[in-house]
Amino acid sequence: MVETVPKAVTPLSEIVPSVWRWTWFSEEKGMNFNGYAARLPGGLAIIDPAYAEEPVWRAIEELGTPAKILLTNKDHERASAELRERWKVPVAIHEAEAPLLSFNPDETFGDGASVLGLTAVRMTRMKSPAECAFLWPERRVLFIGDAVTGHPAGRLGLVKKHVGRPEVFADLQALSALDFYAIFMGDGEPMFTGAKEALGRLVAEAK
Repeated sequence: MVETVPKAVTPLSEIVPSVWRWTWFSEEKGMNFNGYAARLPGGLAIIDPAYAEEPVWRAIEELGTPAKILLTNKDHERASAELRERWKVPVAIHEAEAPLLSFNPDETFGDGASVLGLTAVRMTRMKSPAECAFLWPERRVLFIGDAVTGHPAGRLGLVKKHVGRPEVFADLQALSALDFYAIFMGDGEPMFTGAKEALGRLVAEAK
């Protein structure tokens, strides 16, 4: 999904040990879009790379050479093609999402796959065929693409394409059964504590 790079890009910052975030503000959506770098058991992963400026890429390079770029869904392609060329690293996405990218990914994974120490959790009722979350079991952290947003800060919500679709909540209910306490989402503000309970409330309010 190609968008114009805005001027409001934040620097790379460590939000919890071994996880870094940068953002750019989407005027269209009215919220921050996030990119993450995570030092995982299998190497440094770049997750849903938001657009950025040169200082962000250099800051990531100071962390080390990325091992892989991971995408949660087709719409979070963002700067992945640019970074693949820059760092000569593979881009990976769920096999059912791969045909929907604007370029051929280097790697695909299936339901429940382990990627660099993250577990891929597929959802089938979202806006694309294989929206994925990545669970870091040891850290109890869930990286989410568009399954939920963090907007406004401190609350969980839905992207516009999921509003009015009750079937989405079946996927979210299954997601809420996982063991996690933090959600780092693609759109909006991360939730560092109580995220599992917040997701449960979101599902309950829909019933």
